[in-house]
Amino acid sequence: MPRGRISGIFFCLEGGRPSKFTQQVTLMGNFGMQGDRHAKEGSPKQLLLMNVDVLKALNLKPGQTKENFTVRNLDVDKLPAGTQLKIGATAIIEITHPCAPCAQMDKIRPGVMAQLKGRRGMYARVIRGGIVYLEDVLEVIPQARETHDPVPLVSPPE
Repeated sequence: MPRGRISGIFFCLEGGRPSKFTQQVTLMGNFGMQGDRHAKEGSPKQLLLMNVDVLKALNLKPGQTKENFTVRNLDVDKLPAGTQLKIGATAIIEITHPCAPCAQMDKIRPGVMAQLKGRRGMYARVIRGGIVYLEDVLEVIPQARETHDPVPLVSPPE
């Protein structure tokens, strides 16, 4: 089962402000990260996960692109929507969709928006809350497997 680690935790209290680093955070089910301005009941954009390798390749610092979780050893950009991940002891999140880079990224450095295309990270929503700590394991939860043989296809009558 694919696994990674949380190598950075960040939250932002209000727009236009830098993200703040923290050692731990509380995730709230169907709401998001406590204290983060994007926490909103039912939103598909409660969290943003970003690969640390992408940041390193572009000479960016963790948190600079406004991600909530910087992840290592798991390519979050390749996780399909609906993938559920367990973080730490109890938290479960679900990938919702990719984050498209916006013009705000070019405020970091001209050209960053274009460089992040296709690797800006993935949005997620919180399924089950819990406390997440720096260096917690992030683990893909296997999808339920069919327990019976699928119905065989029947050729239509000629």
